[in-house]
Amino acid sequence: AVDDAGAGYSGLQQILELRPSILKLDRAIVHGVATDEAKVALVEMIGLFASRVDAWVVAEGVESLADAKRLSDMRVPLAQGFLFARPSPDFEDIDPDISAQLAAFCDQSGDTMHRLVETVVTIPMEQTTAHVWGNSKSQWVVVVDHERRPHGLVNPEAAIAGELVPTLTVIVSSSPSDVAQRISTARNDPGAPIIVTDDAGRFLGIVTLRRLLGKLSTLDS
Repeated sequence: AVDDAGAGYSGLQQILELRPSILKLDRAIVHGVATDEAKVALVEMIGLFASRVDAWVVAEGVESLADAKRLSDMRVPLAQGFLFARPSPDFEDIDPDISAQLAAFCDQSGDTMHRLVETVVTIPMEQTTAHVWGNSKSQWVVVVDHERRPHGLVNPEAAIAGELVPTLTVIVSSSPSDVAQRISTARNDPGAPIIVTDDAGRFLGIVTLRRLLGKLSTLDS
């Protein structure tokens, strides 16, 4: 195995000389990959090289769900970091909430909502929606209870204490076509995204109408 792949000329030289079976992506590349297209390009390049030499790629230092999702979208098969567990001599179980959200976007099922889910900011029910006004850069915020069950959607730019935006809630195993049929009969804000939960009703993320329509267009073609 080669650690810190992509970190400088010496790392690349090692890869060429050793022809390792495992390539560990350096944390400096992994951190923030969700929003950095240059890092995305580098990860894709290393992934292509790994596939040519029959090596596995491991992402080191994964600390956010957003980075984990982007790596999953790029088909990086293995990852490690504080998002999953802290260093320990014993094997530690992943937090159930994190595990559920990882399962949502790592699932390879084609005709479900899994691949459409996006993460957003959440706030506890005890915190009034007025606290969100002007304090969030996200377009949408989801109100959840102590078990992460969603209770409503808030638009931070127009939040008024106690006012939630009406929207549809579906489980992640639903098919896009079934969700589209439910939208056509539901009384929702036409611009609001769909709230997605796991089978136990715990919040996973949202799906925008744009992404849902994009998925439906590929299923119809």
